[in-house]
Amino acid sequence: MTDIDALYARYRAGALDRKQFEEQLCRRLIEHQKKAKGPVRAKDGHAGLISDLYPALRRAIDAYKEVGSSFEAYIFSKMYWASRGCRTRELKHAVAESVFWTDRALESRDRQGGYLEEPFSEPFALSDHAIISNPRQILFLILKSYWYLSDDFIERAAPVIGIDAARLTEMVRKLREMRITRDVERRGLQERLERQRYRCMLYADRVKDAPEGSAARARAERRLAKARERCEAMQKRRAAMSESATNRQVACVLGIPKGTVDSNLYTLKQRHKSPQQPPQPPAVS
Repeated sequence: MTDIDALYARYRAGALDRKQFEEQLCRRLIEHQKKAKGPVRAKDGHAGLISDLYPALRRAIDAYKEVGSSFEAYIFSKMYWASRGCRTRELKHAVAESVFWTDRALESRDRQGGYLEEPFSEPFALSDHAIISNPRQILFLILKSYWYLSDDFIERAAPVIGIDAARLTEMVRKLREMRITRDVERRGLQERLERQRYRCMLYADRVKDAPEGSAARARAERRLAKARERCEAMQKRRAAMSESATNRQVACVLGIPKGTVDSNLYTLKQRHKSPQQPPQPPAVS
């Protein structure tokens, strides 16, 4: 009879109470590393892992029946599978943390890298003396782009198109009130899309870390495929949700027919459809 089996026999005989038995069993498990299929001690030499396995150890003691294998073989088998589960959870947490910080670093670079390398310049500076051939068309464009307007831009743009800044501000406010439900839905979808992208990165790292041909790798690949499908579907939904006001909403705010807004914006679009293309020389006969 091994010392662990003997320890269990003393516990069953009543020579040891539950607390004493568990304490001595933990010491035996740490001392008998070579008999265990997996480590029950942390890498730094302390009994850190056995403390994580303690709940599983208590359940294993309660579930043991004196039929079949010895208590020592039974308890080592239980601790092996429990330690594997603990290591798997640690790996998943480490991968998740790595993916999270990588995602935050990329997001920070995208936000800062493209804007801080060069001195700030205002490409669309508005002058009080600017001459606009059709201020009405510019007003329609400004209202269409209500989502991106700041108070400072409104104050500078209003005199250029010949409208009072307070009136233009009120128009933008009405558009935002009309589209508040749509805007909240769009922001919520954008947040869910970011979380789905994070899941894709997490599953991709799990696929790389899992052994080739293992069940864990196959499971991670299936989850990655589903996550990518959902991400693509959410991207399509997000792309279909316009951030600009509709022509009907612009017409409602201005109190004019929708056809007036349609025709003016169509004319403006056709005029500036291909500004980069130089005029073609006449054909030589």
